[in-house]
Amino acid sequence: MLCLGFMQRQLQPRRMQPLHFATPLELIRSVVKMVFGEPPRTPRARTPVQTNTLRPAWYRYLHPRPSPIWKKFTPDERQRAKGIIESYFASLIDSPVQDFNLLFFRVYEQQGSNFLANILPTYKLKLGDPPWSTVVATMGTFLDTQAKTLRYDRKQSGTLRRSFFREIRTKRGGRELIATLKQYPPQGRNGWQLLWQMMRGCAALERWGFDFGCALRESGVIEYLGAPLPVDGNWALATWTDRRERFSDFVNGLPGIGWSTFDYLLRDLQYPGCLSLFKVDSTNEAFVEKVLGHKLNGNRTKYLEGLADTGILDEYPPAVVNMAIYVFTSRSGLGYIQALEGGPQGGLC
Repeated sequence: MLCLGFMQRQLQPRRMQPLHFATPLELIRSVVKMVFGEPPRTPRARTPVQTNTLRPAWYRYLHPRPSPIWKKFTPDERQRAKGIIESYFASLIDSPVQDFNLLFFRVYEQQGSNFLANILPTYKLKLGDPPWSTVVATMGTFLDTQAKTLRYDRKQSGTLRRSFFREIRTKRGGRELIATLKQYPPQGRNGWQLLWQMMRGCAALERWGFDFGCALRESGVIEYLGAPLPVDGNWALATWTDRRERFSDFVNGLPGIGWSTFDYLLRDLQYPGCLSLFKVDSTNEAFVEKVLGHKLNGNRTKYLEGLADTGILDEYPPAVVNMAIYVFTSRSGLGYIQALEGGPQGGLC
């Protein structure tokens, strides 16, 4: 038997009654429904609503009716969860209409710095508010041929006092970048390193005219994601293997971007194949390890195989399951990872 027993801290009131599940499938299915909502009991035929607004591929799995499981939570906890879930989806819903080059910068933002919150919008304005492709081109041309292949060196580019930033003062956009970084220094433990990786990533787009959308189209990624996929665990595994073989050279050529961040970048677009995309971060990994009782060590194939073995990928596509687990477990989401307690049989109790 699997169960969730939620407590905040000692001496604080219980947030919910313990929940019991017979199998990992029941538990993961409940997590998805808690985040995405309860689907209609019986599908109803209806005339499709015509709209000019693009939505992410996962949007059709989003339902307004909350899961009955939420009735076991206190009113305050239900309200807290409702706000977190709504804010999460609201932050992603307009991804299909955003500039591909803006989405490209999002990869580096989500790794732990303030690029899109402060640095890049300010820098864009200092450049005269050009298209995002111009921002990519400007940052990509800061690096000479040798620097494009160099790893981050704190002694060279770890602060504005380092030699790299003295050298770019005379280059187009260099003074504007330095002024921006004085106003908003890169945050996070690896902020300066991520900035270097981002500039290398921009430089890698030179062959496509410093346009990430052009790179995706000419490399075949957009065409590949345009094909619809069945909701099937075996198909999900086969698709990941095929995608990795086809596009590894492309992904490996983008500094600072691995498969998980690449999938995260494209997951919220409108193409049906985006439903096969998934990100393995520490929160998703911790959840699957606790539920299934075996280590993943960051292995994306093992992560997907573990989910497929439960049967959940025969009901929901990888992107939906992946997003639900993230919201359920992450500290910036519901933060329920501490509620999953390992049991004697490798499950939860």
